[in-house]
Amino acid sequence: MIVQAQRAHAATPCFALACASVFLVVSGSLPSRATADAPTYDRAAIEARAPHQLRQKPGPGNAYLASGRGLYGRYCAPCHGDQGRGDGPGWDVMRPRPRDFTLGNFAFRTTRSGELPTDADLFVTISRGAPGTAMPAWGEGTFRLSEAQRWQLVYYVKHLNGTFWDEYSNPYRTAAAGETAPILRIGAQPPITPAMLARGRQLFMDQTKGGCARCHGSEGRGDGPAVAEMVDDYGDPVRPYDMTNPWRNKSGLTVTDLYRTLSTGLSGTPMADFTDGVPNERDRWAMAMYAQSLIEERTVSGDPLVAHHVAGPLPDDPDAPAWRSCTPFGLPLMGQYVRAPRWQAPSVDFVRVCALYDERELAIRVEWNDALRDERVGARPRPEGEAPSAAPTAPRVDSAYFTIAEANARAAERFLPDTLYVQMPVGRRAPHDAQRPMMLMGDPAHPMDVWTWSALSGGTVGEAYSRGDARGYQARPSDASSPRGRSRWSAGRWRVVMHRSLRTGDARHATQFGPGDLVPFNVRVWDGSAGEVGLQSAMSSWRHIYLEAPTPLSAYLRGLLAALAGYLVVWLAWRRIQRGPLAATRDHLQG
Repeated sequence: MIVQAQRAHAATPCFALACASVFLVVSGSLPSRATADAPTYDRAAIEARAPHQLRQKPGPGNAYLASGRGLYGRYCAPCHGDQGRGDGPGWDVMRPRPRDFTLGNFAFRTTRSGELPTDADLFVTISRGAPGTAMPAWGEGTFRLSEAQRWQLVYYVKHLNGTFWDEYSNPYRTAAAGETAPILRIGAQPPITPAMLARGRQLFMDQTKGGCARCHGSEGRGDGPAVAEMVDDYGDPVRPYDMTNPWRNKSGLTVTDLYRTLSTGLSGTPMADFTDGVPNERDRWAMAMYAQSLIEERTVSGDPLVAHHVAGPLPDDPDAPAWRSCTPFGLPLMGQYVRAPRWQAPSVDFVRVCALYDERELAIRVEWNDALRDERVGARPRPEGEAPSAAPTAPRVDSAYFTIAEANARAAERFLPDTLYVQMPVGRRAPHDAQRPMMLMGDPAHPMDVWTWSALSGGTVGEAYSRGDARGYQARPSDASSPRGRSRWSAGRWRVVMHRSLRTGDARHATQFGPGDLVPFNVRVWDGSAGEVGLQSAMSSWRHIYLEAPTPLSAYLRGLLAALAGYLVVWLAWRRIQRGPLAATRDHLQG
């Protein structure tokens, strides 16, 4: 992927770094983003360490600014552009697009709505990055800069905007009489109690006060009734944050972080501040506590996915009690990067997979969060007299990447269904066979069996065959051994069950299963309302399903016999000791 980016943008050496950051952050492949234990930043201590140059407007020949300019050109301009307008060479493949510093809409702040951020705010954003976007963490993780370098970047970003030192824009200005201080003062966090959580949920659901559920949904998965109405300051469609997903929380996961976001809003997005709607600080703390309680752990599981053997019939219902016996297998997804044009901004970044099997069939359940239930295909109706959507920006000359504009235009013009594919090599796996097909669609020498699901018509399950050639996926005729299943969308989450016979009559085109088998598999997901279709999908790496072999009765018998033999040996040894020389010595001493 990096090589492709370098070829496409030879004049921009750092574009490859930007593309790599998209891949790492959007795919959720940074383990530190999976929990609420990510590094925290003491803004007061950071502010106290800020170099004195940051308070002075730069003049001609400023050496400190020159240092920041060099760092910015190397690490930031490929996304944010030479002048900070968010128009670097990679901007059109990123969702959300890079920040335009000249507009002054900085999202992550401790200052009130409409104000510029403090020096510490900019330093923390540069250090922590913005998970779920192309913005890497320059103070932790892979792409690390020294503290001195990060302060130089803060200075240069302030210079690009130019208003940080103005009398009426400076966030450090003294508030005039009757004016609220620009910087929000955050007090100590109250204790988390059941009463505070209950109050937080009440405000979360109350449309007249907090009203978070209108955007974020009743379970916090970003599926509220307003989900399809939102755009950012660029006019791009934007979805409410999935509050259960820790990988894409851009401004911190602690209760204090969430309280700060509720109190300041996120400039440039539909997320407003709640200081007017919920003026009581304790109520905002309660909302922050409840928001944190919605975060779900996203553990990436180690290989393999174990399919447990069950005696009864396999469940069709995605919510059947039988699935409770299955340990969910966490699987991160990334953009499709194997074949051009590549997709760098997938909508879905994580699925949970479960597997069960009996004497006849294997059943797989896949679940993932999706704010919109996309069950139709075809042109979207337009009001009479309304012109078609603007044509997307021209694709790159080498068609190396899909652009966000292309995806947005497609989603605006057409209904596209949510889709899931589970892919496996055809035939029966020989013991110790580590060979795997090409990850995307297989290859002529190593074809793939594909279990397909589409949300069309309430959920349609099928099977396809792929050799990785230009014909793509070839649907297989349905027969008694074909996959079948059911699906359910509820509160921003899909659950899909597909199951199929362990053995079929066509081993050349279908995977064959048996107890003890270790079978490679991967997953592809398309989000219809995000404009994803064809090569534009999320996908996983190769993992394995292991069909756990039932323990035979002979193993229990051998264990019982071994235990009895052990007891017999110990008993014979004890008897020999009782009758041997030691016994005579004992009798002599007692006499």
